[in-house]
Amino acid sequence: MILSRTGNNTLVLGNLITAAGFGTGAGIAMLYVICAVCMFLIGLIGFRVSSLRNLEKTISDYDEVTV
Repeated sequence: MILSRTGNNTLVLGNLITAAGFGTGAGIAMLYVICAVCMFLIGLIGFRVSSLRNLEKTISDYDEVTV
């Protein structure tokens, strides 16, 4: 088992597993940590792309309708 204290992968994933913990709910905690890191990286990548960062300036929110 990956998330046990005596598992074979304890040395490989040591610090990552320690952040998530051991026992019941440790798998969900590790999934939460991995998803949070991925969302943070996606946000950074989105901020680095200038066309995406300046989207509010280049595309208007609505079209004016003249009556």
